[in-house]
Amino acid sequence: MDWAKFSPLVYSYLLGRLTENLYNTRQLYLSTATDEGNEAVKKRIKRGIEQLRSKAPNLFFQKPKNPVVENLQFAVKVKFEDATFQDGQICFSAKLKNFGLTKQFLIENQNLKREFENIKPWFVKKIGKSFIVTINLRLIDRQIVEATAFSEDIFKINNEMIDCIKTQHVLMLVKTALNKDDNKSVFNHDEVFGILDEGADANVFNLSADNILEILIVNGLAKNIRQLEYLSRDRHSLNEKLRFTLKPHFGFLFKVETPTKQFFVWELLNSHATYVWGKEVNDADFYQFVEQEISFIKANGREEYRRYYKNLPSKVFKFQLIEHDGADLTEDERFQAWKHKLEGLMSDFV
Repeated sequence: MDWAKFSPLVYSYLLGRLTENLYNTRQLYLSTATDEGNEAVKKRIKRGIEQLRSKAPNLFFQKPKNPVVENLQFAVKVKFEDATFQDGQICFSAKLKNFGLTKQFLIENQNLKREFENIKPWFVKKIGKSFIVTINLRLIDRQIVEATAFSEDIFKINNEMIDCIKTQHVLMLVKTALNKDDNKSVFNHDEVFGILDEGADANVFNLSADNILEILIVNGLAKNIRQLEYLSRDRHSLNEKLRFTLKPHFGFLFKVETPTKQFFVWELLNSHATYVWGKEVNDADFYQFVEQEISFIKANGREEYRRYYKNLPSKVFKFQLIEHDGADLTEDERFQAWKHKLEGLMSDFV
């Protein structure tokens, strides 16, 4: 049974019975009443019945009523921990208290990426633990037919903010590396982000080793800028990944190849010496040997390593140290002197 269609018929029937009872009561009263003093009462009953008949709705042929349309707007706070980053949008749930329900919303921003889930704390530092959302509801007869949301806080996540977070992310690597206890001595550019404990996909900006180096140089964390730029841009092998060391100091391990020789050059951010290991080009295990040497330095110190090879040179490869000399020279003169030593060493090595 369709109650929506049936209920007006019941109501109409009951209204008819009520009208009939009132009419019969009137007739009975008129047939028994003879006192002229009751004329006023008779007239009031008659007017009441006629008014009831004239104003009673026609429940079978009612005119359609206009729908009640409402537009509501209100603000809510959403915690970042309760929201989810997706490609091009952020998703969250908001409780609509006046309607007793919770509804899913999304806000679009083309700068957002799914990988940002791994670095939410960085957005919290910029925006706060929560972001403000303005919700717009469109209702027809108190039923929600449209619900949208926007947030000025989320719109603040632009290229400028992302670049700032990207830079801070890299700078944090250097700071964290000093306190990180790890069995590894050498890292590639993806592994190095693992020290931040932000999950397997911590390198959310897909930063290359060159990107990391550039950020450190631009922000003044590297004293050996000319040396690092030269090794990275002019000498590092295109067939080899640039690697990093975290302890005892944050540094870079470059691979340099010549037609007959191969070299690993270790340059630290703030050191006055360059470490160079050289061997024949056909030795595929050379990197593993160099990694072991850096592990020895990490455990025993650079001074101990220098004394070790001064007294007992390795038969596996050649090791040489290039000091950054020239306190009385200009910056360019010091760099040219260092470059000349490096190039000469590579020509005479092995």
